[in-house]
Amino acid sequence: MTIDPQNGLINRRFGPYILLSEIGCGAMAQVYLGALPCAPKRMRFVALKCMHQAYQANPDYVRLFYHEAEIALGLMHPNLVETWSCGVVQGRHTIVMDYLAGVSIGSLLSRGAIPIEVALWIAINILNGLSYLHEKTDDMGNPLGIVHRDLTPDNVIVGFDGTVRILDFGVSKCGVDVDDIQKGMMVGKYAYMSPEQCRGCDIDARSDVFSAAAVLYEMCTGHPAFARDTDIATIEALLNDEIVPPNRESWRFPSFLSQCIMQGLARNPDRRFHSARAFADELATFVKLQGMSDTQRKCQAHIAQVCRDLIDSESNRMATATMAMQPYMPSIDDLISQGSSQPPDFTNNALVLGEVTFSKL
Repeated sequence: MTIDPQNGLINRRFGPYILLSEIGCGAMAQVYLGALPCAPKRMRFVALKCMHQAYQANPDYVRLFYHEAEIALGLMHPNLVETWSCGVVQGRHTIVMDYLAGVSIGSLLSRGAIPIEVALWIAINILNGLSYLHEKTDDMGNPLGIVHRDLTPDNVIVGFDGTVRILDFGVSKCGVDVDDIQKGMMVGKYAYMSPEQCRGCDIDARSDVFSAAAVLYEMCTGHPAFARDTDIATIEALLNDEIVPPNRESWRFPSFLSQCIMQGLARNPDRRFHSARAFADELATFVKLQGMSDTQRKCQAHIAQVCRDLIDSESNRMATATMAMQPYMPSIDDLISQGSSQPPDFTNNALVLGEVTFSKL
C-alpha cells in the first residue's frame, strides 16, 4: 500500500492551522508540525496526527483512531503528551496534540550509552505517567482501567529541557469496553510486550510495568532484553529465554537496581511490582540512597551533548517556521474585528473554525 505524502499541504492552511513540516509517519497516520496564528508575532506550535488517506473510509480504523483521541482527551499529566482536540479537518481525521521539541528514547539510544542517572530520571517519569493512567477514574470515582499496551523507546519523548512525556495511545485499553477489533490482538512491539499480552491474554497495569522495565533495561545496558532478528525469535526470547541481569553483564552495575529491573521483568505478573507507582518508589529510593541529585539537569546536559545536531536542526526548523508563518499572522485590526486577541480556547465544549469541529471531553 502506498502512503500519501501530502507534500502539497506543507506551508499551507489546514483548517485553522498552517502545516510546517512532517515530523513522523506511522502505520495509521502521519504527524505534522503545525502552527496556530493567535496574535501579532505570536503563534502556538502543535503536532497534528492525520490519518492516512487509505484508511479514511475504513470504519474499523476510524473507530480505532478516535479510540486513541477519546482516551487522550481526558488525560492531563506532565508526563503525558497533552491532546487538545480531534475532528475532521479538510476531510482528514485529525488529532491535535501539544508539540514537544525533543528526541525519542529510541533515537537517544542510537547515539550511545545513557548514563544511569539519566536513565533513572527518564524511567521514574515514565512510571509517574503510567501511574496517573492506571489510577485514572471517571467523574464518579470508578477506575477507568487504562493500560497503555504499547510502551516502547519510540513512544517516549525526552524534551531538550529534560521533560519526559509518553505518547501514542492508539492501542490503549480502557477497562473492558474495548472495540472488537482490538480484542485478542497482539498490538505493540513484541520486544517490549509483557508475556501475557504476547499470548493474547487479559492484561492489567502490570503489563505496562513489564514494558517500562524492558525500556529501563535497554537504557541501562545499551541493548534490548528480548529483541532478535525476527518476530518469531523475539517472541521465543520473550517467553522462554533466560533474561541476563544487568549486574551479570557488568560487575559495576548496582545490584539493587539490577534486582529492581529484574522484578519488573518477571514473567509471572504476580511476581512483578504490583503497580507503576511501587516501581517508581523503589527507583526513587535507590536514587536517594545513591545521593543522586539534579537529575533533570543532567538529563538535559546529556541530550545537549549527544543531540547537538538535533537541537540545531530544531532551532533552524523554528526559524523557518516563523518566516513561513508571517503571511498568515493576524493584524491588530483582524483581532479586534474577531473580538479577541487570545488564541482559540480548546477547553470549551466545542470550537468550530471553518471546516473543522473540535471537541474537548
